[in-house]
Amino acid sequence: MERTDRIKQALERTHGIFAAKPNTAQVTKTGRATLVDGLLCQYTEGDFKVHSDQPEVLGGEGKALTPGGYLRAGLSLCLVQGYAVRAARRGIALHKVEVDIEADTDMRSVLGFAGVPCGFAEFRFKVRVESDAPEAAVRAVIDEADGVSPVLECIRRAQRIVRSVAIARPETV
Repeated sequence: MERTDRIKQALERTHGIFAAKPNTAQVTKTGRATLVDGLLCQYTEGDFKVHSDQPEVLGGEGKALTPGGYLRAGLSLCLVQGYAVRAARRGIALHKVEVDIEADTDMRSVLGFAGVPCGFAEFRFKVRVESDAPEAAVRAVIDEADGVSPVLECIRRAQRIVRSVAIARPETV
C-alpha cells in the first residue's frame, strides 16, 4: 500500500498545481528519430533512447521493435499505468496488472499495393488485474482509466497532424 499512497500523494499534489495554474499543464513533448544504418533508427527524447528496425522480410535486420510494435507497446503501457494511477487515486491496491494487445494490419499496405488500406484494421486488448478490492470497484477504475487514456484516445480518433519538410545537400569535407 506504500507505493499506492506515494502515487496518490504525487497525483494530489500535481492536481492542486494544475487546478491553481492551468497553464502549467500545457506541455509540448519533443523528440527526434534518426536513420542509423539500413532501416535501423534511433529515437531520442531527453535522456531516453530507443531503437526501431524492420524485419528481414521488409529489408531490415530485425534488431528492434518496429514502429507499429512501439505503437502497440505505447497503448498497452499507457493502459497499465492508467489503471495504476486511477486505482491509487481511489486508494485501491493492485497487485498485478497486465494488458495483452493484438492489432490487425494488412502488410501489403507497407509495400504500396493498390487498394489495400494503410494502418491497423482493429486493436483488441485484454486486461487482467489482481486486487483484493471489490470487482465493481476495479471495473470502475478500468472504465475511468480507459476514458482518459491519451494513447487510447489517439488511436480512437483522428488527430491534427502538421508536417514541414526541409531538404538539404550533404555537407562536403
